[in-house]
Amino acid sequence: TRRRVQNRMKKDEFYYEIAENLKSYLPEEYQNAKISVERIEKPEGPKTGITVAKELGSIIPVVYLDDKFAEFSQEKKKLEDIFHEAAQRVVDAEQMIQGQDLNLDRMQAYESSASQILPELLSKNQRTEFLKEYAYTYEIPDCIATYSIQLNDSLKVRVTNKMLDTWGISKEELRKTAIQNIKEVEFQSMTSFLAEAGLPLEISEVELQQDPGLYVLTNPRRSYGAAVIMDSEVLKMVGEKLQGDYFVLPSSVHEVICVKNNGAISLEELQQMVREVNRTEVDPSERLSDQVCYYSCNQKQLIYARSGRELQEALRESGPKENKTIKKNRWLS
Repeated sequence: TRRRVQNRMKKDEFYYEIAENLKSYLPEEYQNAKISVERIEKPEGPKTGITVAKELGSIIPVVYLDDKFAEFSQEKKKLEDIFHEAAQRVVDAEQMIQGQDLNLDRMQAYESSASQILPELLSKNQRTEFLKEYAYTYEIPDCIATYSIQLNDSLKVRVTNKMLDTWGISKEELRKTAIQNIKEVEFQSMTSFLAEAGLPLEISEVELQQDPGLYVLTNPRRSYGAAVIMDSEVLKMVGEKLQGDYFVLPSSVHEVICVKNNGAISLEELQQMVREVNRTEVDPSERLSDQVCYYSCNQKQLIYARSGRELQEALRESGPKENKTIKKNRWLS
């Protein structure tokens, strides 16, 4: 009978069962807490979590228990054991944010949060519910940028449209602020990036000249590092390092790959390579785009062309900047 009950319990029912009984397994200080089952919109899709609010005006941790539901459904663990483990996750999450001076009241004021806002590039193929809730701007072809308040190395709060209304700022102001906060980047050869296994490595000018192949551009955290290409100064720096124009390959949401234009490979070949890698090697939730971009050191901007011919036409352009902007926007749509 117990086996049939477990097999019939759906994930939502499981979460509500945990939420209803969790206080019995939590320390005394949580007995007046408000425990809720929340549906959280994520880029990869909605997730169900449990929130435990001890007091108003504080950061509320979200505990996800999908793995515990799987263990329960497969009869690998008893519900009693899962209650204890869920309670421990709540306590651990609370301890992680304690002492960080993280307060919702501070985030109500734009001035208190502005210096911590960073951009995150995502594929524009997001769920309608996600796009309705969170503030975003259109960026390179097939991509949007969302924005997060980076509270510490492991905790962030994604900026919502409601937060923008509270702050009284536009999406363009949000975008400019986030780009200004991009202080550090990592730029190194693919060989060094793979060899170092996550450890920072300085790349010298001599090494760049000796290895004219693939280069990885990301942020020091290597998390949503593709967004550094939103900073025109970063793009200019890469051009100076490579001593010429280069292609930008959207490797994933976490980094892009830069390839110096030495005439050895075409735009079409690179785009075919990106499409194949995206379909076979990159997790769908981390795919950015199939569109290869090109940085022109002369024009000091990214060019979005669908073919080598269109790229050459764009490079020959010498008209007003306003005309180029119109064409760039047409490629974005």
